[in-house]
Amino acid sequence: MKKDYYQILGVDRNASFDEIKKAYRKLAQKYHPDVNKSKEAEERFKEINEAYQVLSDPEKRKIYDQFGSVNFGQDFSSSGTRGFDFSDIFSEFESFFSSDPFEGIFDIFFKREVPTVVELSISFREAVFGCEKEIYLKGEKLKVKIPRGVDTGTKVKIPGKNLILKIKVIEDKEFKREGFDIISEKEISFKEAVLGGKIKVKTIDGELTLKIPPGTQSDTIFRIRGKGVFHPFKNRRGDHLVKIKIKVPKKLTFAQKKLIEKLDF
Repeated sequence: MKKDYYQILGVDRNASFDEIKKAYRKLAQKYHPDVNKSKEAEERFKEINEAYQVLSDPEKRKIYDQFGSVNFGQDFSSSGTRGFDFSDIFSEFESFFSSDPFEGIFDIFFKREVPTVVELSISFREAVFGCEKEIYLKGEKLKVKIPRGVDTGTKVKIPGKNLILKIKVIEDKEFKREGFDIISEKEISFKEAVLGGKIKVKTIDGELTLKIPPGTQSDTIFRIRGKGVFHPFKNRRGDHLVKIKIKVPKKLTFAQKKLIEKLDF
């Protein structure tokens, strides 16, 4: 069947390059497999890319306008994209951080350049707040900026360089990450658990005071709002979750034992 590339992108046949590009990016973001999990999204995504490849190239667009889409898709795929699998490409180069999260993917796909991938280890704190690091690539010293909110496995495209940094976050002794939340454990005394009180807890932002209500049980979780990991594309943070562990004394004096025996729990 004939394919109407203009209809696929939803633009007029006299549309300018900027109009075509704008329509393409809007549709690509809507139907990208990482965003749209429907069965039709992958095929729709392929059609959108095929249409853009043709209409964004003046020579290919001229031929298409003259002869229509009969066999054009076959000619195009045999002359430029043979051996490429869209799902493989976008799986390999997903999760780039830039002003436009899809921009790095588009650049790599259309230029068909194979980027250099370098693994970079950073601390837990650096992953939360972002950082600037120095790396050496082929004898050249580069300063690279790591955006806040990255995690192990995140791929960061370096602007102006055919370079991708694959992030590895070093495990922290005190903090763990779950999504955009940070989790830590805090040990309190048996007395604090029974009577309640105020305790000091460590967060990635520093030490805070947390109020413990009387009768707190072990494994109770308290949530501190807005002290988690920064979301890379939204102006918000996750939370810090404090998991309480009660320290039960192993040795008691005779007097202490007698007092506990008198308690009626």
